[in-house]
Amino acid sequence: RAAARAAAEASLGKKADYTPAILLLADISLAEGNLSEAIQAVEAAAFLEPQNSQLHYQLGLLNLQAQRYEEARSAFSAALRANPEYANASFFLGQAVYELGDREEALRIFTALDEKHPDNESLEKVIDDILRGTDPFPAAGEDVKTPTE
Repeated sequence: RAAARAAAEASLGKKADYTPAILLLADISLAEGNLSEAIQAVEAAAFLEPQNSQLHYQLGLLNLQAQRYEEARSAFSAALRANPEYANASFFLGQAVYELGDREEALRIFTALDEKHPDNESLEKVIDDILRGTDPFPAAGEDVKTPTE
């Protein structure tokens, strides 16, 4: 990892806006357990490529993992502005909104997604859990999984 970090930092020394090097640093930081540094790197990449829905999506996932739900909501919203049909971004936007305490808005997001993916049992379970008042998401800090894939 040290050699990869040095190579990425050298690339950024020559071209500060080189997104692949920024993302490599994010991956290295994440592998080293430095979630905060990984978030900062992906934020920088997303700033450089504001229409890149994947970067905003990745930023949202990292923020969810860090329990930074407002930042996650913002990142997933940006991903959806760049690509309105991004189902996974919609799902995790719903989760961020749910974690922020807006169950009604989360249910609206999940229901709209369910209309586009009607045979998704995982999505239907999330909706049922919310309607029953049961928390549909894993404990904080666990890896998030994408039920819409």
